[in-house]
This record gives sequence, C-alpha cells and structure tokens, in this order.
Amino acid sequence: MKPLLCNDTLRLRAPEPSDAEFFKKWDNDTSLWDTGSSCAPYSLHLIEDYIANYNPDIFVTRQLRLMVELSSTGEVVGAIDIYDFDPISRRAGVGFIIDSNFRGNGYGSSALRIVEEFCRVRLNMKQLYAYSGVENFPSIKTLENASFKRCGKLRRWIPTGFNRFADAFIFQIVF
Repeated sequence: MKPLLCNDTLRLRAPEPSDAEFFKKWDNDTSLWDTGSSCAPYSLHLIEDYIANYNPDIFVTRQLRLMVELSSTGEVVGAIDIYDFDPISRRAGVGFIIDSNFRGNGYGSSALRIVEEFCRVRLNMKQLYAYSGVENFPSIKTLENASFKRCGKLRRWIPTGFNRFADAFIFQIVF
C-alpha cells in the first residue's frame, strides 16, 4: 500500500516542540487574523503547552493539526488542520496556512490533496469543506487547484473588526 501523509514533494507530520516558533509567527500575525478566528496574540508559553498536550486522536478531539514540510529537506512550509470532524456524517472542515516565504509554489494545493487522500483512505470520510473570504484570492485559487468546488456564499461570515464582517465562500470536495 502506498504511504499516506506524503507525496514526492511534501510530508505531513504531527507538531513537535520545535514548531512552536512557527505557530507563534503565524498566530500572532495580525494581517492573517481575518482569514481565521484569532482575535488576540498567543504567548510562546501557551503554544508550547498546546503542543506538549496535543492529542492527535481525531476520534477523541474531533480535530487534527499537521505540519507541512518539504520531503527533501524537512523544512516546515506550513500547517494544515482538519477540524469539526464528524465521524457519523463522515465530513470535516479543513484549514491551512503556507508560510509567506513559501507561497506561490503549489504547496497548499498539494497539502490539501494529501489530506483528502488521508481522510478518504484512512478515516473513511466522504467530504471536506473549507471557507475562504471572497477577496482571499490566493486561498480561493489553492482550494480550486485541489479540486474543491465553490458551493455557496455566506454573507457577513468573517469578522474583520469591531462590528464589521466580510462575506465568505464555502468550498467542498466530495469523494
């Protein structure tokens, strides 16, 4: 059987203590807060505690966080999350970040395809969904390149400041 969680370019793996600085960088970049659900900075101590207590059992926690690294060098290029895992409906949400130094290389789409195969083959899931702000063109392109289909628009979905919201597209891949 072909190995899961990797391809010729990327490998997905569990977070390690040495990854804390990546999470600190990404989670505390206020320019990214509108693409996720962050609304306050995270301390390095809090992130290290999260990693130390991380439980990768998706059937217990209903989520799975994986680091995205280059197969050739082990260099971390991003992270991808499976969240709101529903084993009865056999679906989950997926979110991803590619470090700004590595964007534009197709790593996001490639990581999504690896996750899709893992979810289909190992977890027996039937679909994944993702949200993207309607003006987050790199995210939209990444999702479409990974065969996700735009299936709706959610009005005033993403908080963008005090009493301000942006629309989002919802994407889905059914397998």
